[in-house]
Formats: sequence, C-alpha cells, structure tokens
Amino acid sequence: MSARALWWLKLLVAVPAIAIAAMSPAAAADFGVLSSIDVESTSNATEIHVRLNLPMRYLNHAPQKGGDFVEVQLRPVSTSEVAVLQQRQSLPWKSSVDVPLVDVIYEGNFPGTPTVVVNFSRPVSFEVRVGRDFRSIIISIPKAQTESESPAPAPIPSAAVVAPPPPSPGPTAPEQTQAGAPPRVAPAAVEALPFTINLFSTVTPIDLAKVPHISAFDGHQLYTTQATVDGKLWHRLRLGFFADAASAKEAITLLEASYPKAWVARASQQERSQHAGSQAVMVAPVAVAATAAGATASAGSQPAAAAPSQPTQSVAGRQLSEEEQTALMDEARTAMTAGDYRRANQIYTKILLLPPGKYSQEAQELLGLARERNGQIAHAKAEYQQYLRQYPDGPGAERVQQRLAGLLTASTLPQEKLRSVTATGSASNWQVFGSLSQFYRRDVFDPESGSETTTQSAVFNNLNVTARNRGEDFDFRAQFTGGYDWDLLDSDDSESRVSELYVDGLARNPGLSARLGRQTRSSGGVLGRFDGALLGYQISPSVIGNVVLGFPVARTSDTEVDTDKYFYGLSFDLGTYWEHWDFQTYIIEQKADDLVDRRAVGGELRYFDSQRSFFSLVDYDIYFNKLNTILGVGTWTFENGTSINANIDYRNSPILTLTNARQGQGGLTLEELSALFTDDELKQLALDRTATSTTATLGASHPLSSQFQVSGDVTVTNLSGTPASGGVPATPDTGYEFLYNLQLTGSSLFKTGDLGIVGLRYADLDTSNLYTLSLNARYPVTPEFRINPRFDVIYRKNKNDSGKRLTYRPFLRLEYQLKRNIRFESEIGGDWIEDDSTFGSETIRTYFVNLGYRVDF
Repeated sequence: MSARALWWLKLLVAVPAIAIAAMSPAAAADFGVLSSIDVESTSNATEIHVRLNLPMRYLNHAPQKGGDFVEVQLRPVSTSEVAVLQQRQSLPWKSSVDVPLVDVIYEGNFPGTPTVVVNFSRPVSFEVRVGRDFRSIIISIPKAQTESESPAPAPIPSAAVVAPPPPSPGPTAPEQTQAGAPPRVAPAAVEALPFTINLFSTVTPIDLAKVPHISAFDGHQLYTTQATVDGKLWHRLRLGFFADAASAKEAITLLEASYPKAWVARASQQERSQHAGSQAVMVAPVAVAATAAGATASAGSQPAAAAPSQPTQSVAGRQLSEEEQTALMDEARTAMTAGDYRRANQIYTKILLLPPGKYSQEAQELLGLARERNGQIAHAKAEYQQYLRQYPDGPGAERVQQRLAGLLTASTLPQEKLRSVTATGSASNWQVFGSLSQFYRRDVFDPESGSETTTQSAVFNNLNVTARNRGEDFDFRAQFTGGYDWDLLDSDDSESRVSELYVDGLARNPGLSARLGRQTRSSGGVLGRFDGALLGYQISPSVIGNVVLGFPVARTSDTEVDTDKYFYGLSFDLGTYWEHWDFQTYIIEQKADDLVDRRAVGGELRYFDSQRSFFSLVDYDIYFNKLNTILGVGTWTFENGTSINANIDYRNSPILTLTNARQGQGGLTLEELSALFTDDELKQLALDRTATSTTATLGASHPLSSQFQVSGDVTVTNLSGTPASGGVPATPDTGYEFLYNLQLTGSSLFKTGDLGIVGLRYADLDTSNLYTLSLNARYPVTPEFRINPRFDVIYRKNKNDSGKRLTYRPFLRLEYQLKRNIRFESEIGGDWIEDDSTFGSETIRTYFVNLGYRVDF
C-alpha cells in the first residue's frame, strides 16, 4: 500500500470516528474470534449463525429458554491462540421486527471461560447449539406453525441443544410407479431421502390448490417453504424427496423446460419431517410457475392462515400476572411470524386493555404493525399516531415515525405493478450496514516503591462496514474491518489497522465461490489471517473442492502485503454422509524466503446426532516428518439435560515451521541463516525451538432448574522442554499441571433478564498454586441502561519459596442505549495487589478506564 493510500486509509477511519462508536479497543487484536453473522429462515424458526474464526466447543448458556440476551460459554478446541482468546470483540447487526438481533459480543478478557453474548432488541425464546463444523454458534428463535403444516413446536428443553433434531425412523419400502417415472415414495420413507428440488422462488405467496399435477410424479411431495434473505421473504416451491442428487438431477431433466432455474438442494431433517405428508402431486410440465404465483398475486391474497385459536381469557376479577402477559406476548409474536395477523391483533388489543404495564409500549407498536400487515392501513395509522402521543421519545418512536411516514407516503403514490417471477428471482437486494466507534483507554501502574506511571493513553478508532447482496442465484459480500490507533503518549507509535478487507461471491449454479482480500481461515491447513484468495467449487452435493493461496499476515498493522512468505493448498469438504458424518482433507505448502517453511497434510472428522457430537483434527508435516497436531473433542447430552464433554489435544507449540529456527538468532532472516547452516541443520534448529503441548479435559454441566445450572471441569496439561542449540539456552519441562473449575449460573434472580455467575478455580501449577473466586453479574436497570459488575479474588502461593500474592480485581461495565443506533459504553477496573516475596512486601495498584460510544448504521 502506497504512502498516499495509507494516508487516505487513516483519514477514512480516524475522521468518522470523531463522530462515533463500535467495538472495544480490545477488538483490535491481530486475530479475532468472531468472524461474521448470518441469519437464515426456516419454516418454523429464524436461525442466527454466529461464525467463528476458531473451532470452539459449547459448554452451556444462560438464560436457558429466553430473554433479551443469551450468554454462551465456550471452550476453545485448542489453546494455541492464547492472545486471540484474551480479548473483547463485537459484531453489529441492524435489528428488525423479524430478526431482533442487536449485536454479538465476544468476551475473553477475564480469567475463566470465554463467552459470546448475543443481545436482542426484545425478549425472545431461543434454543442454542454449536454448528456442525464447530466454528459457529446457532441461536434458533422458534416461529409458529399452522395446524395444516405441523404440530405446535415442542417446548424448549431446559438444557442446551448440541445437535440438530434426531433422525426419524428408518425408511419403509418405496411404492412402485409406472415405468420411466421416479419411484413413488410413501410419506413414512421421506425421512431417509435427503434431497429435494427447488422448482422456483417468488416473493408472492404460492397457492398449491391452483397448481396442476400429473401422474408421472404422483407420490412425491409438492410443498412450499419460506426463506428470509436480508429481510425479504421468499416463497419456494419444492418437490421431494430423493435418495441422492443424481436421482433429483434426473427428475430436473423432465422439468427444465418449465423450470429452467430448478436446482437440487439438501433438505434438513426438519423440512423432511414437516412435509412428509404434504400434497402428493407434481406440477405439470407446462410453464405454470408464473401462472400459479401470478394468480395468487393478482387476487391480492395472502397465504391461507390456520384458523385462529380461541382468544386467551383472563381470569375474572383479577389482572393477568406478568408470566401470563409474557406468554400472551410470545403467542402474539409467533402469530406474527406465521402471518396470522388477525390473531396477533386480538392479543395485542387484549394486552392494551389491561392496566399500563411492562408490555404496554411494545404492544402498542406491534398492534400498529399487525394492522399494517393485515392490510388495515387506516387502523395502522391510528395506532401509530396513538403510540407517538403516548411515547414521543426513544428508539421506538423513531421506528414508528418511519413506519407512519411510509404509510402516509405510500397513500399518495400509484400502486407499483407486481413483478414477474423471473424479475423477482434476480432482483437486486443490497444491504449496507456496520458501525463506527471511538474509545479512549488509559492504563496506570502505581507501585508502592515507585511513582505512578501511565502505561497507555490512546484513542482507538474503529470502522466496520459490510455490503452484501443475497439472491436466489448469487450472493455477494464486501467487508472492511479496521481502524486507527492514536497513541497519546508517543505519536510515533500510532498506527493503522486492517483486520478484514475482502470481497466474497457465490454463484449457486454452477456452485462456484470466491473470497479475495484480507481474511481469516482456520481449516484446510491455513493458520489464520492472510492476504489472498480462497476459491471453491461444488463438485457434487456432498463434495466441495477448495483452492487457497495467499500471504500470511502477522499483525493487523501490517497494511502492506508481505510477499516474503506465501502458501498454497488444496482441500476437500466431504459430507454429510449417513446423516451425521462430515470430513475434510487437505494438503498445503508454505514458503519463506523461497525455502520450504511448512508442507503438511491433514484433515477433520466431525459427527453430529441429537445427543452426541465429535470433532477431530490431524495435521502432519511431511517436510519434517513430524506430527504437528492431533486432537479430539466429544460431547454427550442426556435427556435430563446433563451434558458431559471431553477433550484431548496434542500439538507442537508453536506449530512446526522452518521459521521457528529464527528464534534467538538476532533477527536474521531464513535467507541469511541458510548461508550459515545447512538445510538439515536449519531444520534441526527449528525442531529444537518447538516444544510439544499435551492437554486433556473432562467436564460436565447440569441444569438444576429453569433458573440455575452448575458446570465444572478438570484439565491436565504439560508443556515439554526444549534443548539448547544454536546459542539458545534450553527450556525446562513444566511437568503435569492440573486445573479445576466449578461454576454456578443463575438467571432472572432479582429481575427478568438479569444473570449471576459464581465461579471457583484452582490451579496446581509447576511453580505455584493458584486459587480464584469470581463473581459476575448482568443487571438491566432499565431497558436502556445495563450494568455489569464483576469482582475476582486471586491468591497465588509459590511452591519453591515462601512468596505469595493476593490480588483483588474489581470491574464495572456500564452500557446506555441513547437511541436505537447509538450506545455509550464505559469500563473501569483495576488490580489491588499485595505481593509478599523473598525480596520483601509491596502493594501494587493498577487501574484502567475505557470510555467510548458507538453508532450503528
């Protein structure tokens, strides 16, 4: 990057940051745990996928069933990236009625277990599970299901859901059909047939009653699904189900004249179970797609909703309790997501007839929205105006004002013509969102034996921008995350940062994907952030080939591409097989100064079912002929909610590369070292600088009630020593070290939405014993104002001498939501240390202040 381009980058990031806010400065770490957020809509749930840059295993979450936030506790599959785990990072999201997500925050800057906090704009019910690749967390917010589709959703279990729903019973024998047609399938057999055909997609509802059929496909299931893509609801006509992709593609050849954009999809177990008994007919081979959708659209109708259930009756002579009102609000929300606006109108009106209470404001706003979506425009305007009279200030007033303005504007404009199915399928759907922030951080060190010293005084400016377009045929995404750190102590130490800067594209047909730019990857043998390209091709529904090439990035402040070190590799993602198994295999080579730095083969194996999950990874360096990494992680959840987990991890530390030979060599490059040592001697130096780490963990968690859960684990670890060579002294073996952790979590203890955690930890280390007591709480003072106090007491007793240290660590975090998109954040904390060593006793005080604000757009 040229000096002029770098100057413009500083200007781009620093100037807007004078106006606003987004991430804590800790998010400036050279490698972040959080990657991105995606939202997917199924027929009965909205799923929030929090993508991670590292594989993590799920431990527990709280609250267990619902609230306006959820805190998910994780444990890294590997602890090799310690600096990555000890940071704070956030990702913004533009909240909406359908997806009430505000942001996702990763917190790893405290002793103990890393957590991911997902904040919602209103209370919701949810389920939490880890993704199949262990690199995502999925928060599922249930929707209502109409009587004609499937039974009501089962209650949310009190324990974590660690895998997709269980498979249905095995298939029954397929029925025979006429020659030349796909075999007829009995509904009970649908569960074993994982493939379906997506015939076409439209934003207008599809009326199956108006779709003709022919006998050639009689017995297959013709059904509709819904998918929300960037806030737009798509209706999909699908034909299922097929045993393999080849059978589905063969069926497409009979339909391609009528449905040129039909494509094969893998149906989830949930989709198969739900539509196993759907209408067993097939669309005739004529161009009926537009006709069917157009007929529905021209009638101005909406999808037929199930008959509304009977209005919930209050108990005569008394006001409904808060729990009963909460249940009513949940019922109304599920009615809204199901399109049953008449039922939602009934419930919100019922809430508003009660004396003013907790849900009055929200019900008034949503009543207007329900009437608007039900086509009652005049009623909607009246409800919105009533809301503004009662609640003229706050983020809700801004939303309502915008909706009201939209209705008033729409009433003065001519009706827009309905789009055709073809036009809809390719319509542009751009979204641009992100956040800007500015935080001031000050750290002070104040020892009893010396003067107070300011160790850090800096302004951290951050910019996070995402632009994306998601459609039926193509997806496009551009991402920038970076900033400018203004060091107030020494301006020469100020620096720009670029954490992410890439474009990402996907063409579903023919199944091509590409990501170009600065990005992060932790699979396929790639070791983290790099500047380069990742290309993928879907060879078959269960095989994806990937090619990666790039230049490793050591620090985000490296704003220029370092071409002295580069890598290239090939990998294959395989699965899902037998409903539960996924695999990955790869080969990769990295060079530094034109010398082989690393040449490795490896892969991953993953297993998921309704109760058990397993993840394993192997990396073997064929240049050094040494095993780099082997690890395995397993979790088993029982019906009573008890979960046990185990982890074993053997790896080189750091990972074995020829670059390790540079340690202790005075900054000489590999090219310079190669002039002093033979190839074999250089490889031996690298081996001598590489220790081996072994870690094993056994843990369990158990829900004591709907409010409380207890968890704990035991870990044993060992780090080998390294020999003396090349002028570098030897390092000793740590021996086996043991760590014990016990934690009690409670939610809604004093007020709905609060959270309390008590943790005890004991570490039997090589040179000391360490005892820790942690108290952590989250408390919503008001809907706009939250506090997060924390207090740790840490006691360390040396084994080799009489030294000991007692540390008190108070911390307070305050968050205030000024408007829907503006939030102020402040943190204050420090350490009070009583140190008693062989050199004497001393009191040491440290403290920090972190103040800032954030604006989402």
